[in-house]
Amino acid sequence: MIALNQVVVLFSLIIIGYFIKKLNIVEDSMKKDVSELVLNVTLPAFILVSMLSNFSVDILNNSIKLIGISFFMYFIAIIFGKIFVKIIKLPENEENIYRFIIIFSNSGFMGYPIVNAVLGKQGVFYAAIFNLGFTIVLWTYGVYIIKGKKNGNMSIKENIKSIINPALCAVIVGFILFSFQIQLPEFIKSTLSMVGGTTTPLSMMMIGFILSEIHIKDIVNGWKIYVLSFARLIVMPGLMYIILTFFNVDGYLLQIPVLIAAMPAAANTAIISSRYNANYKLASKGVFITTLLSIITIPFIISLIK
Repeated sequence: MIALNQVVVLFSLIIIGYFIKKLNIVEDSMKKDVSELVLNVTLPAFILVSMLSNFSVDILNNSIKLIGISFFMYFIAIIFGKIFVKIIKLPENEENIYRFIIIFSNSGFMGYPIVNAVLGKQGVFYAAIFNLGFTIVLWTYGVYIIKGKKNGNMSIKENIKSIINPALCAVIVGFILFSFQIQLPEFIKSTLSMVGGTTTPLSMMMIGFILSEIHIKDIVNGWKIYVLSFARLIVMPGLMYIILTFFNVDGYLLQIPVLIAAMPAAANTAIISSRYNANYKLASKGVFITTLLSIITIPFIISLIK
């Protein structure tokens, strides 16, 4: 019920953003401004605060294992995403968005609050470590997908620039602080906590801003988006659960990957699509529908791993 409540709250934030934009309380330029603010300021602060934990050898060992599991999960997701779009036959301007949604879940904006509700502060720390794979794969392969074939392959310089972003820097700095048990002054931690706390509402309302530009019928129409939602919310966490239990993985090493895989489409889908002039309306539709349906699916996945 705690997790269900969290999902409903996040969905409500999308609705609030929708009406804020519909009532012209904010200008069109706010979409870009909010996305830049989240990606470059609030999300890094949120990640950094979540990684301030007490050191232990067990935590370090689990962290290393989770990083390996994370890259393995995205390898499986990439293969599945390619197969999925070929089966349901999509036009080029939709294929990249569908593949992105299959591969990348809302591991940060929604994943952290859900993990915190289910597994507590220790779970959030492990989720931040696990999301190292998310950050690297998203800002390399993910950006390549969104940019599409018409933009050509990314240069080495673009790849490096994409990887070395504030979110990844926050993970690295946070892990250094954890490993050497460097304590930040209380006023810095409090400031970072307050700034990071705005990440989730800003991201969800940003999706509402974009959805306000789409007709209601266009948001809920189309059978393919529901097939995509089933793949994102049921098939992906199911695959991870089956594979990890086959290798006798349990505890946090099982719970974190499955929970993250069970999240709806990443809010970054809409934000990055907007940044690179991709089909951001379809991206926002995918985030909206998967978030709505996750109200039903996430509690089911939680009961499975608990």
